[in-house]
Amino acid sequence: MNQSGSLSIFSSREQEYEQKAQLLKRLAYVIFCSEMDQYAKYMPDIQEQLTSSLRLSVPNVQAQVFLCFRIILIRMSPLHVTSLWPIIISEMLQVFLQIEQELSTDTEEFSSHIKLMSSLDASWATNSNNGLHALGHPHWLRLQLATAKLLDLALLLPATMLPQFQMYRWAFVGDEAVKHHDPYTGQPSFVPHVVRIAELMDKRYPDGQIDVLPMKRNELLLVTNSISQLKDLHSFFKTLSTCSNRHRTECTRSLTCDYGYSERTPDKALDVVLEKIDKVIEMDFLDRIVK
Repeated sequence: MNQSGSLSIFSSREQEYEQKAQLLKRLAYVIFCSEMDQYAKYMPDIQEQLTSSLRLSVPNVQAQVFLCFRIILIRMSPLHVTSLWPIIISEMLQVFLQIEQELSTDTEEFSSHIKLMSSLDASWATNSNNGLHALGHPHWLRLQLATAKLLDLALLLPATMLPQFQMYRWAFVGDEAVKHHDPYTGQPSFVPHVVRIAELMDKRYPDGQIDVLPMKRNELLLVTNSISQLKDLHSFFKTLSTCSNRHRTECTRSLTCDYGYSERTPDKALDVVLEKIDKVIEMDFLDRIVK
């Protein structure tokens, strides 16, 4: 196969991935504009589409899947999201582990090499099999931001809305009530991912003072819809590592997973929170204008 033929294949594959990402974005927007549980009966089909998209291991596509995850969490009752949680948790952990790997191996010389390779072959940069996860590439940054936003949302919503997440919460931000230490070293036997990433970022970016983000009650920490480098998430992880347990809502709505949305008692406080969340998510549907 000649060089032009190879470039044509790569180009068509990139177009296919971009089209897939746009279709997922449309799906997310349709669900976002719907009433609570309006598309609940289609959740098996929606879940199949999301899982098949994740199998592609393309960061730009994965980022749109994470956007779908966020919207499903606020537009579907807990009962309808139960089977989706193992997938959500698994994908989040993979991205956080990739971030830890990037922070552990990243150097200025290494980053320059990655950027050079990305400019020579864009398809290589988005290929998860390149062994390097294309550090610093915009597609990976988009996925890293999408993952952080999903965690931000999961921590903000009350436990009654995300009862399944409470079983996994400790893996991300720890649990103050249950702390296990190594009997020989006295060190914690498990360090949550957020704390590990924050500590790695402190070592990787020692210059300058990193301030924690303002912890506004009942509001998301991350409201930006783009980042230019992984360092832009330093304040977010630093904030969660120091005061994650304060990052909760004060809503009083009581419900169980067996109740539908229409059967819940109204809670004006939670409605205000969801309205603020909607305004932040709306910005994720706006395409950036390149000047």
